[in-house]
Amino acid sequence: MEKLLILSLLLLSACATDIDYKIPAHRFMDPETRGSSLLSGEFSGFGQLSYQTDHKLTMSEVYDFGVFNESVNTGQALSRTTNLGLQAGLGIVPMVDVMLRQNGDSPSMLLAKIQLIGAYALENKEGFKLALWGGAGSMEEDEGTLNVTRNNGSSRTYNGKIEVHPFELGMSAGYRFSDKALFYLNGTFARYPSKSTLTSNINPTVIVEGDAELEAVALGVKLGEAKGVSAHIEVGASRVKWGDDIKIEQSIGTGAVAISLGL
Repeated sequence: MEKLLILSLLLLSACATDIDYKIPAHRFMDPETRGSSLLSGEFSGFGQLSYQTDHKLTMSEVYDFGVFNESVNTGQALSRTTNLGLQAGLGIVPMVDVMLRQNGDSPSMLLAKIQLIGAYALENKEGFKLALWGGAGSMEEDEGTLNVTRNNGSSRTYNGKIEVHPFELGMSAGYRFSDKALFYLNGTFARYPSKSTLTSNINPTVIVEGDAELEAVALGVKLGEAKGVSAHIEVGASRVKWGDDIKIEQSIGTGAVAISLGL
């Protein structure tokens, strides 16, 4: 029992550096734009905080197990996780909003939404709505450094770096039944070209490249008006397929909530 306890403590004290990023399964894209025109001197926008299901893509990992030395895993993996996100939007012309999205450990995204059918959010009118959106983003960051000291006194240093440059397209259709309830269905296609680099002062450099493709659908409801506090609730399904050097895929059921403040 004592030996088992010591082994458990050694494993718990292990540290690691991994090269990974997350792809959000939800966008909270309802089919309404603000309906204001910044170009005409009108200001209307929103800020949003969200909690949602994500896909986590791990490209390589290094573990330091203390007395057991290090282990380098150059295999790739997809896993289900959750994440916090921030999004802000601004009406440029009545039918066009520009948005900035930032989720934890994910590329920053700049997007534009264009409403093609229906009354705008500030008009708060019932009826059918339809919108399209698209955008692109970038993420380039160091994933940390792990220094490993071996039993013979020698040391090794591992450094991780990742580059991701995604783009996405989507469509949202829905119906506003009242001034405080909008039901909608949206679909997203996104591609995340990525490159990870794991370097060491001893071992050869490991480079992994791959394009991850996301296909996602979400059924949602927006509760509240364009100005003031509102909430989005979504359920859906998404699939990520990883290509090039990596041949794996993952399909999951998803859920998400968001709170917004409109101005």
